[in-house]
Amino acid sequence: MDFRSRLAGLQVFEVAARHGNFSAAADELNVTPSAVSHRIANLESDFGFRLFRRGRQGLALTERGAALAERLGAALELIGVAVEEARTGVAHGTLTIHCAPSFASKWLVRRLNDFISIAPEFRISIESAYSASPLRTDYDVAVVYGMPTESGLTVVPLIEETVQPLCRPGLVGDEPSGLAGHALIHARNRLQWPAWLQRHGLEDVAVGHQLWMENSAIAIDAAVRGLGVVLESDFLAAEELEEGRLIAPFGPSFAAPPRAAYFLAYPEVRAQAPGVRAFVKWIFEATGENPA
Repeated sequence: MDFRSRLAGLQVFEVAARHGNFSAAADELNVTPSAVSHRIANLESDFGFRLFRRGRQGLALTERGAALAERLGAALELIGVAVEEARTGVAHGTLTIHCAPSFASKWLVRRLNDFISIAPEFRISIESAYSASPLRTDYDVAVVYGMPTESGLTVVPLIEETVQPLCRPGLVGDEPSGLAGHALIHARNRLQWPAWLQRHGLEDVAVGHQLWMENSAIAIDAAVRGLGVVLESDFLAAEELEEGRLIAPFGPSFAAPPRAAYFLAYPEVRAQAPGVRAFVKWIFEATGENPA
């Protein structure tokens, strides 16, 4: 199959994969369902593997078909941006940034004007979620908590954090036994209170209430308001620590070792997109980190 035929077949495949139905794809392409089926069959013959499974429940992408559809969707999006830039003579587009919720509220939004000032041509869309799983098709670039393992991504460590007990000044003494009678605030991070207490031989300390918060931003705010002691990241709580609204009462010896916490990730097919390149350059400068 020559390049033009393969390209035409890939266009038909992308539409069929998006709809999951040859008839719907035929309607969009203004051809017959038979023509769509013929194109797909030729493409499968050329590749030497099946793109769709056909059964009583209809069409379903094979694993290799799904991977191809994912890459094609991202590539066609980039082509669309390039065509629009060529048509208007202006480099612009929407840059969709996927972030862990606490990173978005505690760090990114507070500095977003800095990025906008150097890249005003991009429309910014911030999507907040814990997992990077949808990144490959729905987002341009992401900052996620924990290393994503999906294929097709460029992943770079971005920020290290140290997790330790934090509280409002004067709430507890300077010894961990001072936790007795005070509430422990739990947040969604990788070091939880039971593990910290066990590590320091404090399983028998009679603490007060247990408070569970949806994310670190809420947990940090709860600690600032004096609701208890939170086991949290010095990175996310940096502003509160600098301003003295929170302190680390037990000192550095009761902090967990620093570890890579936040990772920058973006689809390999979008690595050269202007918005992605601008954001990657900016965020490493803003965090003071060097890309590995």
